Amino acid sequence: MGDYGKCAQCKLSDRICRGPGGHYPTFCSTILYSDALKKAAEEYKIDDIGEIARQASVQEAECYIDRGSEPNKRSNCEIVGEER
Repeated sequence: MGDYGKCAQCKLSDRICRGPGGHYPTFCSTILYSDALKKAAEEYKIDDIGEIARQASVQEAECYIDRGSEPNKRSNCEIVGEER
């Protein structure tokens, strides 16, 4: 079985995904999927796609306000699951 991205397992503090010159393990998604990441970065430059991504990150960030308590918003997956 080959390497595949496992970002959650990375314990490096100076990761390449955080900036140029960083280090990376053999399972680094930034290295393993660099072509796909470059293509995705180009797609984000398209006005509508970039704006949708920006709004999605704003919405997600709002769920982390008051981190010590339960999330103040339910995830879209929870809501969609109830509708099925």
